[in-house]
Amino acid sequence: MHLRVSLCAGVVFCLGLVGSTFAATLMSVNDFEDGSVHGWSGDNFPTNIPTGGPNGVDDNYMELTPSGTIGPGGNLAAFNLDEVWVGNYAAIGASAIEADFLNATDNLNDLPMRIVLIGPDTTSDRWTSTEPFIVPNDGEWHRARFELDESSLTRVGGISSYDAMMQSVLRVLIRLDPDPPSFDGEKSTDVLGVDNLVLLGIPGDKNGDGAVDAADAGQLFAAWGTADPKCDLNGDGIVDAADAGVLFTNWTGDHATIAVPEPHGIAVWLAFLIAGCAVPARCRPLLR
Repeated sequence: MHLRVSLCAGVVFCLGLVGSTFAATLMSVNDFEDGSVHGWSGDNFPTNIPTGGPNGVDDNYMELTPSGTIGPGGNLAAFNLDEVWVGNYAAIGASAIEADFLNATDNLNDLPMRIVLIGPDTTSDRWTSTEPFIVPNDGEWHRARFELDESSLTRVGGISSYDAMMQSVLRVLIRLDPDPPSFDGEKSTDVLGVDNLVLLGIPGDKNGDGAVDAADAGQLFAAWGTADPKCDLNGDGIVDAADAGVLFTNWTGDHATIAVPEPHGIAVWLAFLIAGCAVPARCRPLLR
């Protein structure tokens, strides 16, 4: 037991020595547990459902119910204008948007979903996911990740550049849109469940303070062995050593700029120390 605690203490101590020059990031998580829809809007009236989310009973989520008719409410889509979702994505280092999706079994189709970033000047300036995330018609929750780099997005409206859009995002849109990527999306009567929407920056920055440091390591160890989507950094359904590896790879320290020789060697050594923490609960007092 003492050996494991010492190993965990060594991890935390050494993490404080590792620095980098990663940009600041903004994390915005919409889990719908407060009964609201966190500013998501649209003509199909997003609704907060009090149970049945990815964590089961009493886990709130948002439901979208389009009419499929011509005119308002026909598309499977929702947008957000809240300040936590709009602004200068380039300045905060925004790199991806993740969400949990549910395609009910009584729907008729698999659902190809995309993210749309609108800006910088009008709602006609649109960049959307080049490849959709296919939500299968199986009644199960699925974690989707939409990368925000230029190679992962396609301009479907306006003439503004990718850089200009990323510096002034006016709204974010999630919507059904089969191939090829389009300006308008598609009509549907299929119902979609949505949960745990999050804007990501540096992988591993769990508290959104612009640094990957001991506070983030503490959150990861507290969730060890669970399926917590906020700490499952590689999306494999379990918080474990693989996620710790992602966190250490992106380690910045507390906004530190300390030069550390041979960082790859340090990362390997840290991973070895993590393996010694067979009982994560024993690490937690040292990480608080």
